[in-house]
Amino acid sequence: MIVLAAFLDAYPYLADGPWADYRATYHILYNCFANDCRVWSHVMPGIGIDFARILEQDFSSGERCLLQLAQMIWSGRTEYNIIGVLAPLDHRNLQVAIEAIELRLATRFDWYCE
Repeated sequence: MIVLAAFLDAYPYLADGPWADYRATYHILYNCFANDCRVWSHVMPGIGIDFARILEQDFSSGERCLLQLAQMIWSGRTEYNIIGVLAPLDHRNLQVAIEAIELRLATRFDWYCE
C-alpha cells in the first residue's frame, strides 16, 4: 500500500488539478484489482477507463463499491454517497477507499480505521 504522506511529499505536483482524479482512481485499481483481468482489459492507457464494461462483470458487493467509487472519482464527480460506497467494505478495502478519497482531495483525514 502507498503510504499517503510519503506519496504526497514525493509527488507534490500530483496533489491538485487533473492528476488528482487519475492518482486516486489508480490507487483503488492497483491496490484492489492489481491482477484482475476483468478490470485491466478495459483500462486503455492514454485513452481512458471503460467503467461501464468493467461493471458489467460479476464482482462481489465490496468490489463493486470500490469500482463505483473509482468511477465517481475518475469522472470528476464532487459529490459522493459515501455511506453507500463505504458501508459494505471490509477493513482493507475501506482503508484503500479512504486513501483514494484523501488522494483526490489532496488532504489527509484526522481519523482512520484500525
